[in-house]
Amino acid sequence: MAELYFFMANEDAADFCRFLSNEFNCSYIEDGSPHLPSNEITDPVEASIAKDTYGYEARLFITSPLWTKYPLVLTKIEPENYKSFWSIAPRYGGPAFDFLRSRIISDEKSKRIISGWISDYPWYYLKRNDARTFDRPEAMTKAFNTIKNYVRRNGSRTYSTQLKKMGPWVLHHASDDAQNGTSLVHGGSEYTLKSK
Repeated sequence: MAELYFFMANEDAADFCRFLSNEFNCSYIEDGSPHLPSNEITDPVEASIAKDTYGYEARLFITSPLWTKYPLVLTKIEPENYKSFWSIAPRYGGPAFDFLRSRIISDEKSKRIISGWISDYPWYYLKRNDARTFDRPEAMTKAFNTIKNYVRRNGSRTYSTQLKKMGPWVLHHASDDAQNGTSLVHGGSEYTLKSK
């Protein structure tokens, strides 16, 4: 599985989605959408601020004519006492990149940026209840490398003194926020800007 974790401020997320759209002519399919069958977003800025049914940052699946061959597999979820929504099966159909931008939480005491991610799998199932699989297209592998290069070019590494290990990348605006007191949180641990 190819995964890349990052901290993004809202401006970073908008820049990142513009980059994806310009580079790959992609669309963003919203997971957790109340709309049937899904909420396809083509505007990158709209994608960068999309919210799910419950008002959280939307998890998006990124499709492109360069790598998407099959329909995404959706399931209607109808929880008791909550709004119903459509859920995308991450490893079925498509394929599509799985993207969740960073969550920004502010209250009277603090501001935190919770890490987001972009990921994909080395292979996918064609559809539910079907054992047939297909490999990740080469175009998707190349796209992931291009995405990694973008993040490295526009970001820097973080470090956890508690865990004594490197953490997610932090993009420009999120880095500025961290220098002004915003916490960077990944997996329940706090990360700081890595000293050069």
